[in-house]
Amino acid sequence: MKEAKKIEDEAKKEETPPKEKPPLETPQPDTSPPEMDKTDAEKKDFHSKKVGFAGTLKFYVRMTLLQEAISYNTMRKRKAQKKPQKKQAYFKRYQVKFRRRHEGKTDYRARIRLINQDKNKYNTPKYRYVVRFTNKDITAQILSATITGDIVLASAYAHELPRSDLKAGLTNYAAAYCTGLLLAHRVLQMLDMDAEYEGNAEATGEDYSVEPTDTRRPFRALLDK
Repeated sequence: MKEAKKIEDEAKKEETPPKEKPPLETPQPDTSPPEMDKTDAEKKDFHSKKVGFAGTLKFYVRMTLLQEAISYNTMRKRKAQKKPQKKQAYFKRYQVKFRRRHEGKTDYRARIRLINQDKNKYNTPKYRYVVRFTNKDITAQILSATITGDIVLASAYAHELPRSDLKAGLTNYAAAYCTGLLLAHRVLQMLDMDAEYEGNAEATGEDYSVEPTDTRRPFRALLDK
């Protein structure tokens, strides 16, 4: 039996053809991209995120600027619409200020308080001692106000001081004192009061006040500076 099986196996081997060997495969070049390290991949991902964030930031900034410009234009239009327009009644009732008020030379609020006279004094003039300084001169005047205008009683100027041997510094403190003293002497001479009121003969530095005499009271004027 064993010999019969061996004979059958050998017959089968002879019947089956020998297996052919597959042809050798030629190696082909690898065209796949090289594998990146983890660091390179992370860098590429970070760069893409950065570019995307910069784009969104630029878009956001542009939108905010556009919104601000639109709101600014709307506010300007609203203000232009709300600007009050003066009507014809305003211009019909408009009263022009005095010329010296426009020029800035006279403060009429202060002037009224200086020239208002008590009603029980009738036509008694109320004198003002007016002093004005310029770049090269000093003007001092004694004025009284009337309905037609101011009347000048006497005046003195700093450019008259060189006659009294004061030739320099005609706008300083000493020149202002001398100009006022010159005006005071002129007024007293005009009113024939220079003999009664001689003033302070000695300069002691103390306060000096004029006391009224029995005949006439001292001349009084309000300082208008």
